[in-house]
Amino acid sequence: MNSVTNNSNNAQVCYQCGTCTAICPVRRVVPFSPRGAIYNSNIYDTDTDVWDCLTCRQCEVACPQGVRLLDFFLDQRIGGTPGDIVHKGVFTELADLMTRLGESKTTLLEGDDASRIGYFPGCVDFHDMFFELDVNFKEIATS
Repeated sequence: MNSVTNNSNNAQVCYQCGTCTAICPVRRVVPFSPRGAIYNSNIYDTDTDVWDCLTCRQCEVACPQGVRLLDFFLDQRIGGTPGDIVHKGVFTELADLMTRLGESKTTLLEGDDASRIGYFPGCVDFHDMFFELDVNFKEIATS
């Protein structure tokens, strides 16, 4: 996968897959979500979630996008500005807009016609419309 930009907070490449939440040991004890903390810090302007993080970095190791979540949490703890780095749920808004407009994007995929199993990539084709980073979101669908 292509490398992401070299800033201290690369939370803008988080596509909310939930892998970090699944691996988080805090989640086993309290309702905590690393990806939720990124989203909530921007939408609700709160810092309560960032103090729940144990700083174990398991979420970073598991993250398919290489989001440096610990850097995000530490920056937020000292008063970082989440509005500058988070995409404000643009993917949810896009899906909602597409549903309301009744439009769809048809993408013909190459494959074996004899296959019995298919994979639905969802809206992965739209992800590259929003980030002007060196990240290939379409690789998710073809991996």
